Amino acid sequence: MLVKSDLYFRTECYGVSDIRSRYSGSIDLYDKKGIINDDVCDAILEASHKDASVIIPEHVESRYSGAPSRPYFWNRSEIRKIDGQKVPMDTALRFMKFGPQIDLTLKSTTLRDIKDYNLTPRNAFRELDVEKKREALKKGSYRGIGWWDPKRKKHKLLPFEVPVEGEAFNERFSDEMIFEKLRSDAMVKVPSISRYMKKDYVVIMRVLPVTDGKYIHEWLMTDVFDGCEGRFYNESGGKKFDGAGFVDLYKYASPEDVYCRHCWGALLAAEEKSHRDADVPPFRLSYPRVTEDLRDAWKTLNMKTIVKSPGGRERRPQKTEARIQLGRIIGFLGANGSFDLTE
Repeated sequence: MLVKSDLYFRTECYGVSDIRSRYSGSIDLYDKKGIINDDVCDAILEASHKDASVIIPEHVESRYSGAPSRPYFWNRSEIRKIDGQKVPMDTALRFMKFGPQIDLTLKSTTLRDIKDYNLTPRNAFRELDVEKKREALKKGSYRGIGWWDPKRKKHKLLPFEVPVEGEAFNERFSDEMIFEKLRSDAMVKVPSISRYMKKDYVVIMRVLPVTDGKYIHEWLMTDVFDGCEGRFYNESGGKKFDGAGFVDLYKYASPEDVYCRHCWGALLAAEEKSHRDADVPPFRLSYPRVTEDLRDAWKTLNMKTIVKSPGGRERRPQKTEARIQLGRIIGFLGANGSFDLTE
């Protein structure tokens, strides 16, 4: 039986008819001409503080007469070239694997750069307030926040919703997490949300940021492994969901570690445990926590938002669409409006 807090993750409970019957008001953007991304962000944040739902058009009309409408969330007709192969961005899975992200550090960022600029996790997240990045977030379509392991030149990806869901996961399940080891590495057994009380995941985190400031590159190197069955977090998902023609690309192109809510929640729990237990070296680098505005926006996207097609069909947003929109809200709110970045 689901408890109330589990409904935060079980968003399939909220269909279009449920949304319409549950909320007394509606902020309807469908018939609004020439809307921009800021209008949608503003509507979602307004609905977060009201007993209201939001209706977003699947396609938006240009401000200029005669110009064709464009997809609101991402351009599904885009073709990206990956390792010499043309890959259409016509599915959510391909967009999440091969689409663009907002990177906090570049592949060329050195250990010296990290030390000179004191790129702690919270300082690095302040990079999202750089005007160029903030405008890109507000106007574009991105799959998450990224950074590079400075030693192995391996990419890390944090989908936009993971800090929100990971923090909620930690709050809900921290008492049920089992820490088998916590030194420079941590192995944490966490419960599955989709198979609650039937299956656990073992999250392995390596090279945790537990030493002093001269090793601040450690958080950029932290590996996470958990066997999450979400198809965006499983490299073999391409075999099952996207056809044999993309198997090699999914396995070998743009290798990266992708954080999921199990990993982020376990990482936060490991950080909290390190400060409680005297025999465990404490984390000296604190990870950003989300603000209530960002958390409320994600709840609104999952539980109070309807997407309407040009033909009038209504549906809930896909996970990838909601994720893209949350990235725009992070740009709209700014880094300090989205995360607690106090050191």
